[in-house]
Amino acid sequence: MAQQLVSQQAQTQMDAATQDQLSTSLILRNQKRKSKTLGIFDLVPGQPLSVKLQNIGLVVGLQYIVRLKSTLDPAVVTAINPQISNNKTFFNIIDRIQLIDVDGTSRHNATPFEIHTINSINARRTVSGYSERDSINQYDTIHKGAVLGGSLLTTTDAEVVFVQELPVCLYRQGDLRGIINLQTNLGDSYVTFTPASLASIFNTVANPRSTFKITGALSGVTLNHFSVEVVQHYYTADTYPLPSGAFQANPQLSAQYSYSIEGAVRSTDNMTSNGEKQVSFPNNRNIRNCLLSFTCDEILNGTKEDYVDVFSLTNQSLPTRVKFLVAGGNYFIDSSLTAYLADVQEGYGFDVGAGVIPMDFISSPASSDVYGSMQAVLVMNSNVTNPSLGVCFESHYLKGAALANVTQ
Repeated sequence: MAQQLVSQQAQTQMDAATQDQLSTSLILRNQKRKSKTLGIFDLVPGQPLSVKLQNIGLVVGLQYIVRLKSTLDPAVVTAINPQISNNKTFFNIIDRIQLIDVDGTSRHNATPFEIHTINSINARRTVSGYSERDSINQYDTIHKGAVLGGSLLTTTDAEVVFVQELPVCLYRQGDLRGIINLQTNLGDSYVTFTPASLASIFNTVANPRSTFKITGALSGVTLNHFSVEVVQHYYTADTYPLPSGAFQANPQLSAQYSYSIEGAVRSTDNMTSNGEKQVSFPNNRNIRNCLLSFTCDEILNGTKEDYVDVFSLTNQSLPTRVKFLVAGGNYFIDSSLTAYLADVQEGYGFDVGAGVIPMDFISSPASSDVYGSMQAVLVMNSNVTNPSLGVCFESHYLKGAALANVTQ
């Protein structure tokens, strides 16, 4: 009883930040991350599916495996090939993934490709996202070994499988800010998968949102299997014996933060030849990454070499310059795209893919409190047809802040 009283007094005297740091250290040092399979759920093209997380533990991430298999009628569908669509091809079977916190906070709202790229940047390597059956992996051939997804293609079948992790907090950096505390029955949290329509997955024209290009009628495609398997990763708020007494490691301050990947936005305005496309950063967030994904007809329909080799002089369709503008008109970045991407690849150790332009603020998050207004600026080339730009921000912030929407 006396020891318990000492422990309570010690925790009362310890400020919230110190308690949070101690809790984080004890959890990450002493626990093995736990996993709970939530199930395998059928997906229907074009119809959102919400999966409830189980009320167990301090959730740090989710893992999901998406599988699609179709039978093709060669009498109707005369040709089928993977789209050449800005590295997104096999992730395009899912339009977006959303995560809703127990208090209704919308955490993530992004495409699988954006999540994959953010994960790769944070890991400084191309994270896995592969097919279980890659004996005929045309995607690997197209992208010279940069396998972001996979597919098995035959004359009668089309199969796509990808696996992905959706981080809920910053725990891979030794930081639990953003955890969802489900060691309680006070609320429910959901992850929602929105599959693409069948006509989008199997399309007759090259575009950045489809997976397969077919020659023939959609009636020649029979969808046999479409599912998602979901796994919940978590730690638990355990009690540890310390010299000052028993201490419950429950990082309550970290649970008051939201870690978010906000994207699934594609803009087509103000993208004229030789013009400047400006993307405003949202306020009241600590921006860790700004991910810009440029696409135009020249990229989609170009040769393999022109598509992959962003340093080639023959590739005249990508933006020419990259800038980062802060309040007061100061340019913190003003670089040719070639020099900028060369620096990116040197730092990451992998190719982010043609048209993908990341702005990395991981070591020092970009905040409007520090910089004021912030904008990414791309200078368009003279040779662009049907250009569009995907915009995604990775950030963390304290819940309750008045946030600007991530829109363009």
